[in-house]
Amino acid sequence: MGVIMGELISHARAHEMFAYLDGGLIRMERTSARALVGDEAGCLKSDGYCQISVDGRLYKRHRLIFFMFNGYWPKNDIDHINRDRSDDRIENLREATRSQNHRNSERYENAKGYCFHKRRRKWHAQIRVNGKSIHLGYHDTEPEAEAAFIAARIQYHARCN
Repeated sequence: MGVIMGELISHARAHEMFAYLDGGLIRMERTSARALVGDEAGCLKSDGYCQISVDGRLYKRHRLIFFMFNGYWPKNDIDHINRDRSDDRIENLREATRSQNHRNSERYENAKGYCFHKRRRKWHAQIRVNGKSIHLGYHDTEPEAEAAFIAARIQYHARCN
């Protein structure tokens, strides 16, 4: 999370310091010469997430917003449903395991899960589940390997809602 130091902010303190407005947090307190009341809090980082410094500790804005609305710090990841890391509207955020969060990524959607095995001269299909690779067999045609992968994706990776 990029922690510098200090205790986690309390729910009451978060609501004293910020007002939520359409996915952003507006400062309700002046905390420095640069952080004025009414300003939007935080800055967008190169990884696509907005980061906010509060009482000597760094928070990702989406986690802070989730905490303000739900009253608890999530134990898992916070997934951006629409995959836009800068879209921190509360309706776009949900708590998810690391695996669920990964499955809601463009990289996951574009994964084929099969390739041509030159030595066997067949199509090899496999899928990863909880960090382990599961062999789905060797197939004579690419569509057969694709079908095996899609069936396994449905079986093992039901989307979280």
